[in-house]
Amino acid sequence: MFNMKIRPDANEDVIFSEVVHFLLRKNNRILSNDEVIERTGIPPELIYKWVKTGRLKNSLFPNLGAPCERCGRITNHAKICRHCANSITSTLAQEEKDKIWFNKIQKPTHRANAYRYK
Repeated sequence: MFNMKIRPDANEDVIFSEVVHFLLRKNNRILSNDEVIERTGIPPELIYKWVKTGRLKNSLFPNLGAPCERCGRITNHAKICRHCANSITSTLAQEEKDKIWFNKIQKPTHRANAYRYK
């Protein structure tokens, strides 16, 4: 079991290089966030930061992720998970449909103002 001793004066770049060296070992590439935190002893905020900024690539470490900024679910795709992205997209599409409908019913029709002779 690998346990990193983080010095209180350690630079973030030094910690990052040690974590990447640890993760690049063959058996460690598939570790999840919790397993990396447990084995290295680094704070989870650093892993989340590195995943969000793209320093820990999804292609190399597929099981690492950061919490979704909307719901808190762990995701490795972007700042928000796919479920939240789909939800936002569908909400925006519905808002656009509602706006078009509202504008349509607000326009006065010429027939409504026309006088009909009987």
